[in-house]
Amino acid sequence: MSDEDSAIQNYLRSSTARKQTFGIYRFLPFFFILGASLEFSMINWKVGETSFYSVYKKNQAKKIAIKSILEEQSGTVTK
Repeated sequence: MSDEDSAIQNYLRSSTARKQTFGIYRFLPFFFILGASLEFSMINWKVGETSFYSVYKKNQAKKIAIKSILEEQSGTVTK
C-alpha cells in the first residue's frame, strides 16, 4: 500500500461525521446504502427473464408443493 492510498483512506475516515461520538458506527449509513442498492438490484435487474427473486419464489413454491404432496400421502398435516 502506498503513502498516497493511506492518505486517501485517512482523509475519508476522518472526514465522516461525528467521529468522536459514533466511533466505528459512523460508517453505518454507507453500509445501509450499499445494502439497499444490492436489494434494489436483486429485485429489479433481470438477466433474460430471470431475476434473483423470481428464482427464489419458484424454489419456495416447489418446496411448498412437495411438502403438501408428502402430507397428503402420509395423511398427516403439519405446520
